[in-house]
Amino acid sequence: MAARPVAIHRCRFVEQTPHAVESLEFEPEGSRLAVLRANADIELWRMVEGQVHCEAKIAGMIDAPVRRLAWSARSDRHPAGRLFSCGLHGLVTEWDPRSLSAVRSFDSVGGAAWSMALHHGSGRLAVGCEDGGCSLFDVHSEEMELCHRTPPLGARLLCVAFDPRGSHLACASADGSVRVWHTASWQAVSQMVLESQGKKKPPLIWSVLLLSGLCVVTGDSSGHVSYFDGRHGTLVGRFASHQADVLCLAASADETAVFASGVDQKVALFCPQPTEPSSSSTEGRAAPRAWALTCSRRPHTHDVRALATAQLRRPSGDSVPVLVSGGIDTQLAILRTDLFERSPPIKCLPLPHLGSLSSAVGPSTPAPRVLCHDGLEVSLWQLPSFTAGAVPASEDPSASPTKLLLLRPQLKQRNVAATSLSPCGEWIAVSDSVTRLFRLRDAAADRPAEALLRLSAPAETLPACCSVFSPDSRLLFLGTVAGLVQALTIEADGRSISPTVHTMRGRPTEADSVAAIVRIAVSHDAQWLASSDTQGKVALYSIDTMSYRTSLPALSAPPTALAFMPRSELLVVATASKQLVVFDAAKGELAEWTLRNSAPIAEISASAEVPLRLSFNPAHPETVVLSAQSWLCSVRLSLEEAAADAPDASLAKDAAKPPRGKKRLRGREKRKAKLAEAAGLEMNGKTSPVLHGNRLVSNYGPMLHFDFMAPDTALVVEQPWLRVMQKFPPALFRQRFGT
Repeated sequence: MAARPVAIHRCRFVEQTPHAVESLEFEPEGSRLAVLRANADIELWRMVEGQVHCEAKIAGMIDAPVRRLAWSARSDRHPAGRLFSCGLHGLVTEWDPRSLSAVRSFDSVGGAAWSMALHHGSGRLAVGCEDGGCSLFDVHSEEMELCHRTPPLGARLLCVAFDPRGSHLACASADGSVRVWHTASWQAVSQMVLESQGKKKPPLIWSVLLLSGLCVVTGDSSGHVSYFDGRHGTLVGRFASHQADVLCLAASADETAVFASGVDQKVALFCPQPTEPSSSSTEGRAAPRAWALTCSRRPHTHDVRALATAQLRRPSGDSVPVLVSGGIDTQLAILRTDLFERSPPIKCLPLPHLGSLSSAVGPSTPAPRVLCHDGLEVSLWQLPSFTAGAVPASEDPSASPTKLLLLRPQLKQRNVAATSLSPCGEWIAVSDSVTRLFRLRDAAADRPAEALLRLSAPAETLPACCSVFSPDSRLLFLGTVAGLVQALTIEADGRSISPTVHTMRGRPTEADSVAAIVRIAVSHDAQWLASSDTQGKVALYSIDTMSYRTSLPALSAPPTALAFMPRSELLVVATASKQLVVFDAAKGELAEWTLRNSAPIAEISASAEVPLRLSFNPAHPETVVLSAQSWLCSVRLSLEEAAADAPDASLAKDAAKPPRGKKRLRGREKRKAKLAEAAGLEMNGKTSPVLHGNRLVSNYGPMLHFDFMAPDTALVVEQPWLRVMQKFPPALFRQRFGT
């Protein structure tokens, strides 16, 4: 008997607009990247070739105009390093990359903090302030003592930079001047002022670098990149490489390449020119190197605000030099610096946000519902009830989704960190610095506001990074920043509902090594709970005893998705290396399938994306579907060989391609398709011949969410990138050939 095709219902009504990139900062070891967004959220990305993804997110402070990031090296006391941020509110905040929470905040001593630089060798953190002074703090001290402060000179310091040895500090101010300070004596070595070019004021210096030999590189608001000899304050070279402001600079580790970018979206490459051996300065030192503009690329569509260079590690152990850029178009672009002229950029989309979208589908739900948030607002949508052979959306007016709720919670300290929707579709959990519960009682499209009941979690509830409801909707599980799992019991006594909190006993890590829980999953019989933390450890808890049971063996790569197989006690874990690990929770050991299938999944091993979600088809519970931004991959987890009724393997390649020879839609059919797309749903009942064996489908994307609503019926939530780009501000006009 041939396997039935899966009906795919595509939805495009969800509006998730990602935020612009403000700053990029690599961990000194180069394996992780901190990305600062315009809404003050800090994302931690894993930077390994073929495994690039967002591992965790630190919810930003409300209305905090954060400007820059700095990341210190690892130590015995701080195994993950120390992450710092500064902003126009005048505070410098230290973040713990493990617990994803703020450690302390201290004053910059000079007003609004515009820039920040950290020298890893000396442990000095320089903060450029509004009053024109630079505050220097000692990161080797736990209390962040102020060790020195340069005299205020009137104009705000827009950028600061250390030289590689940490012996000198360059400070560039809004009056177009750059001063180089000797950090041992704190005497000014030189001062340089940019040319005003006939204007009343010189241009603003948005970015500065201090290379070896005191070579000062500046990027200003006139679109020029200038090179100075910092020993004497003389101009070495000046390039009109950009049509607008140069906002960011970056240099390779060996200083053989300097990159500049800004408002005109162009990333320019500068290389030093060979000097004659006989050339020397009057003091007997080597003459400053000459620089040349060699080439440029345009990996972005809008302003570029941040650049960072590092060595991208490969799974084989070696590494390649890369440049990472980001800006208003919200994407991260990765370019190899050794092949800068011809290497294609690797684009990393910021969608979907980690834990930002959930759905309630199944027999207990009257109609499928989708919950999503953008950090400030939470929206709940109700989809039409789909059945086999349903009328296309273009012919059924009731098939369009209904917006049941738009919630703007009164956030306490930080943005929304996690939301979840109960399987019955009635309960909504929203977590920022506190957790709130909302109940929809007999919600209808004509009176959604009257059906909302708000509940507050008990005071002993810890800040949560993720949350999930039990299958019966009676328990809400929270993965907290303290590495603990808490359970909220929702007890209904007539019209009174009073949640109580229980903290699961035991923890997979030591008390002095707290790691926030970023993913959580519950078994279908509500007997087991699995969690993964920022250290990549996967732990199992018993819900009956409310205690920690065991941990999975160390994985080859961090986990990216967790799920329990239906009607079993098997936990399925997907890793960044495209491997699947099946663990038997009852026996406390790896399943036999894992021992036989330890290699990466062949269908997705070459993909640059990692699996972000695991789903099971109720009609085929032995098959798991892995979903990423642009593909779906089904993997059969049964130990037996594929039965005779399994789909023909020869269709695997054809599944990812649209059918050939299909006639174009004309006239009435074409208009129906346009109406269906405008309504946010493509034609109901559209089928996919995949999702039963080891198959790959790449017909959808960018995907925000994928889940099964019923046997052989799945929901795909997409957001076309062109629609996202419509929310961006206009880019700098650029004349193109032939226009």
